[in-house]
Amino acid sequence: MGEIVIDGSHDGKTVKDYIRSCGISRAELIRLKKREDGILLNGERATVRAVLKTGDLLYLSRDDKSGDENPFVEPIDLGLVPVFENDGLLAFCKPAGMPTHPSHNHLRDTLANGAAYVFSQRGIPFVFRACNRLDRDTSGIVVIAKNKGTAKYMSELISSGGVEKTYVCIAEGVINEELTVNRNIKRREPSIIERCVCPDNEGQTALTRVFPVFSGAGMTLCRIKPETGRTHQIRVHLASVSHPVAGDTLYGNASPYIGRQALHCSEMKFPFGGEDVVIRAPLPGDMAELVKLMKGNQ
Repeated sequence: MGEIVIDGSHDGKTVKDYIRSCGISRAELIRLKKREDGILLNGERATVRAVLKTGDLLYLSRDDKSGDENPFVEPIDLGLVPVFENDGLLAFCKPAGMPTHPSHNHLRDTLANGAAYVFSQRGIPFVFRACNRLDRDTSGIVVIAKNKGTAKYMSELISSGGVEKTYVCIAEGVINEELTVNRNIKRREPSIIERCVCPDNEGQTALTRVFPVFSGAGMTLCRIKPETGRTHQIRVHLASVSHPVAGDTLYGNASPYIGRQALHCSEMKFPFGGEDVVIRAPLPGDMAELVKLMKGNQ
């Protein structure tokens, strides 16, 4: 079953309630409770009494099943084409507007559905193991592990900072020099979605490096290197220095030029199988058009 993003329909329920709703047998529940990594909530081992909140990440370490036996993700041909593949990994360029994980309102239009279809065409047993995740309206690279061993390796690699990610972003305003934003992030109460910067004795540490490329039309094209991977980190950090991501209606303002936050995961680098893997994904059309507009207004 892998990692699940908890939606509003399960907010306030216990992990046990959620597991029962998935039809998991009592015997398998006992196995999950005994395993060190059987039940993880936001990366930490949890009991079945833990209370879920919308946006939580719940991981259930279930035994692998073939695609036909896995009832949780329906394979749907969404036109996804891998941008990278080796023996252990598949990577896709997720379009903006596509959720990564299925939820109550998105059961057939997610990256997981499209990936399930690609796996089925290759005859690979499918359990959705996304090694990284992107917000629905952020485009770019999402890496998926083909098996449990690879998923564990990638999880440990990401946790130790062994995966280098580069984003391309169009930020509001003119940025003339490199920035390092080193401010903790926490959930903004009472919101279940929004995050904010906070004092060092609160929240989670977060560090983002911003490299401006050029400015035009009152915006700046930037390369972004997040040193940590907190929820909404780039969007929160840029907003905190008065340069919100263009089109980000949660932390900034709507844009007349683009209908979503102008943020794209363009490159990932990490060691795998004794080699250095580099995965790249070009800018999608909406951001490429905005770059052209900016160049024409320098």
